[in-house]
This record gives sequence, C-alpha cells and structure tokens, in this order.
Amino acid sequence: MRVGIKAAGLMMFHLVFSLVFISFAVLNRTSEWLLQLIFMIFFVENLMLSFWGELFNIYQIFLGTSFLFLYGRIFLDFFGLCDYHQMSFWGKWNSTLSLEYGCQMFLVLILFLFATSWSWVVCCLQAKRLNRIKKRYFGKNPVSKLGKILWYIFTVLIILTFIKYIITIDLVRKNGYLFLFNGGFSNYRFPVILRVKTLTEIIFPLMLYYHREKKYALPVIIVFGVLQLFNMLTGSRGPGMTTLLLLMWLFTEYYKRIRLWQLCLVGLAGIYMINIIVVWRGDRSGTSLSLLNILYYAIYSQGVSLQVIPLTIQNLQTFTNQLPFIIGPIFAFFSTYLMQGSTGGNSVAKVMQGDSLAHSLSYMIAPESYLSGNGTGTSFVAELYELVGGNLVFFVLFTFVIVLLILMSTHFMYKNALTFVYGYYLIYSFIYCPRGEILMNFKYYILGLPVLLFFMLVEVKRDATQTDQRTHANNQSQMLCQTLTVH
Repeated sequence: MRVGIKAAGLMMFHLVFSLVFISFAVLNRTSEWLLQLIFMIFFVENLMLSFWGELFNIYQIFLGTSFLFLYGRIFLDFFGLCDYHQMSFWGKWNSTLSLEYGCQMFLVLILFLFATSWSWVVCCLQAKRLNRIKKRYFGKNPVSKLGKILWYIFTVLIILTFIKYIITIDLVRKNGYLFLFNGGFSNYRFPVILRVKTLTEIIFPLMLYYHREKKYALPVIIVFGVLQLFNMLTGSRGPGMTTLLLLMWLFTEYYKRIRLWQLCLVGLAGIYMINIIVVWRGDRSGTSLSLLNILYYAIYSQGVSLQVIPLTIQNLQTFTNQLPFIIGPIFAFFSTYLMQGSTGGNSVAKVMQGDSLAHSLSYMIAPESYLSGNGTGTSFVAELYELVGGNLVFFVLFTFVIVLLILMSTHFMYKNALTFVYGYYLIYSFIYCPRGEILMNFKYYILGLPVLLFFMLVEVKRDATQTDQRTHANNQSQMLCQTLTVH
C-alpha cells in the first residue's frame, strides 16, 4: 500500500497527538477537570481529522450525532452553561455524578475517540481502492421488471404508512408522549391493512437500489424524507432525524456533493425542527425563538444519553443479564418479536429477560418511572464497555474493529440487493448508536431476507438468461463466419 506524503504526515501527526494525550490522560486519571479538557481537545482534533475525506462523510456524521447525543453537555459544562454532574431523567429521578465515575467516564470516551479515529485513518488510507470498488458497483445499474413493480408497491405502502402516522400523531396528542412506551400504543389495534411499516422500511432501500439514476432516486428520497418528518411528530425524533441524515449522506455520496453553506442551512433547519417537536410534545421550556437558546436547548436536551455511560460503569457488577447487552436485539427478536408480533411497552418481564441495557438500567434506578413508560435509553459506548467487562484494552480493540468494518462496508453497498439493504440499516444504526444499539435494526435483517433472496434469485436468473443469449449469438456468428470462409 503506497501512502502519499500528505497522508503519511497526517497519520504521523495523529499518532503522536493521540499517544501524547492518552498517556497524559492515563497518568492523570484522577483529575476530572484535566480529563475533561483532554477529551475536548481530542474531540476537536478528531473533527479536524474527519476532513481527511469529502465534506459530510459518514465519520463526520457520526461525530455530529455523538456530539449531539453524548458530548454536547461536556462542552456546555466547560463554558458554565450546565453541570453534567447533576444527572436527571424525566424530572423524577436525580443523582450526582461522583468524581470516581466522572473520571472513568472521560477515560472511556477518550479511548473511544482514539479507537474510532484510527478506524477512520485506516479507511482513508484505503480510500482510492475503496472508491474504485464503490464506483464499479454503483455503475452496474440493474434493469428489472421487478424494479418497475416496486414503484406501485412503494406508492401504496407510503400512503398506508402516512395514514398510520396521522392516526399515531392524533393518539399522542390525546394521550401524551408516554403512550408510545407504557403499553398503550402496542395494545392499540390498527386495521390490518395499516400494519405495513416494517414492509415499507424494507421496500424503501430496495427502491433506491433498483432506481439509482438521479431522476428516479431523488423523488423516492424526497417522499420518504417527508414521511420521516411525520414520523418525528409521532415522537420518534431520534430515528426520524437519523433517517434524514442517512438520506442526505446517500445523496451527497452518490449524486451531488453538499456545500458547506448548504450543510449549515440544513443544520439550522434541523435544530428548529427539534424545537418544534419538543413544543408538540408539550415541553415549553425550549420554545424561545432565539437561535442561541434553541441551539443550547437542543444540545442539552438531546445530550441526556451521556448519563447512560457513567451509570453503566457504576452498575456494571450488578447487572443480571445472561448475554451481553450488545447482542440483546438478536435474542429479543426471536424471544419476543416473533412470539408476540410486537415488543410491547415497558414491563418487569422485559427487565427479567435481561437483553436490554435501556430496560435494565431504567428499572434499576427508578422502577415506577420505568413502568409508567419512561426510559434512560442506551448507548453503543456503554454496551461495548459492558461487553468487555470494563477491560479498556479490549474496549479499544473491539471499537476499532467494529467501526472499521462499518466504515469500509459503505463502499460495498451496491454490490447486490442484500448488501445494499443490510448496509443501509447498518449505517443507520451507526449514525444513531451514540444513543442506541448497533443491532437495533436486526429485525429488518431477518424479516427482509426472504424478500431480498427472491429479488436476488430473479436477478441471477436474468443474468444467466442474458449470458446464454450472448453465448448463443456468438456461436451463431462464428458458424456464419466459418460457412462464408468455406464458400
């Protein structure tokens, strides 16, 4: 692998920078304010490193959601705008972060940045080869009758899903946001014809795969993006915003690069959208029209996921889960979703099942609030820490390998329908993982498999038929040439 002078220089600078600051952090692991300062400097350096690539690349998006969901409160605290030591959930549970767990939290976050940054560096060093692979796969545009049929299926599914979202918005307006999590929503009986959300989520990436020309892809992206705005009004702020970010990334990665001023406008629109959703949910504390106030409230309110990390560190030895939380969605799918057709609301049964950090931690700190529909949420960082039992060496290694595989997989998405749909949801999970599970979309991998295999088999049969036709035509041509030569 040949490395250019500029790339070698950046790599050496980051190596020296990383080793110096991590050594300093380890030697001063009991100084919380110093660890906070090191973390902030390290994050800014990582942000600058992310420009070793195109604007709005997947690593930049990941750093952005990490800042919004995790790191924002740390910066606000540094400038005296909040105190991350004062932990609070739902306005009902309050606690103070101790010096010991605050220091451990920063050490974990610094090492997480270190591991993910080197995943990005390795990916950048392979950029030319990976970009050639990406262009080659994207250029093989499949022309299929099934792709045309998808237009009709997708249109019907979008209409039905839109109707369901309208009904859900009305239910949330009447019953409150917690209606989605206290079991009320899961017990509400929608007409069978409206239970198509999972199928819609599977068909949409297939639409993008089979209609990758810009004139076809852009309307599909716009329609699905508008649908996500209604999804956000139902209460799914994080998932809706993540989908919109993923759609923007796909468009900029394969169709037209976004400019910095355009990115800033989109960011401001997103901040105002968060504020609108907050008002819709009934929280009037962030309704100021001042841009600075809205920006502060968006960072502070979304940054609540930071609290999951020290709470996980603190309760690591008291969790009763039999399997690592990080693979919990796999067990939950087979034990709950397939059996009940729904994951249901918060319950003691879910806690005893022991496959979710969000449910276990929420019930552990505030049982009554949890059963009423509240939850702490989870984080990929916390689940990785639990996976390795607090071993920081293994934490760095696992983080590096997992993130590297995800970053590299983005270049292989268009290889076939299966890799595109699976890649789409893997990247979605990666963008959202600062406050979610990396396998949160496991059900789409399993439920979508029969559909994807069917499409792939049809494509294989079509390719085989075309190959046979070309072979037959070549043979006929050769026979004709031989006949003319004889005569």
